[in-house]
Amino acid sequence: MVLVLAIAGLIFLMVFIALPALQRAQRDSQRKQDVSKVSSAIMNYQSNNNGKLPTAGVAEPPEENGDEGAWPGGCGEKTSVTANSACNLIRTYLNNVNATENEFKDPNGNSYGIKIFNGLANYENSIPTTYDRTMYVITGVKCKNDGAGGVEAVNNKRDYAITFMTEGSGLYCMNSGS
Repeated sequence: MVLVLAIAGLIFLMVFIALPALQRAQRDSQRKQDVSKVSSAIMNYQSNNNGKLPTAGVAEPPEENGDEGAWPGGCGEKTSVTANSACNLIRTYLNNVNATENEFKDPNGNSYGIKIFNGLANYENSIPTTYDRTMYVITGVKCKNDGAGGVEAVNNKRDYAITFMTEGSGLYCMNSGS
């Protein structure tokens, strides 16, 4: 009887320890799909703007666990889409046309942010080190094949990479058109 209870307790402990890691991996999988949505939004932007990529811009994610439909910093007004390319991506390409609240949210229900950098030099001082719900779009680069999520400059200025620090699996990088 004691042996059965000990085994049951051990199984319960293993499930209790493994469950948070499994949930974190599922959330990170959804976030990687959301990076693909940003890439699709950029391709749509390019097709609407004669192949040009968005210019540098920042849309900071709103406070965590705040208003779940909050727009990123500086993107609350529809007029901000003309002044800030990151707001333009979120408001015009990642939300429904007449969205009254932000639908571009992470699996926890908190809004994402986007930072767009034109070139590697501008990005190097901003490489994410912790999960902060911000997707980084860097033009003129591609993902390195180092498995660490790094990027390197390329000659084609229409190439870009998107990096995102996941909650549990490190820095994720996706090339344009991937």
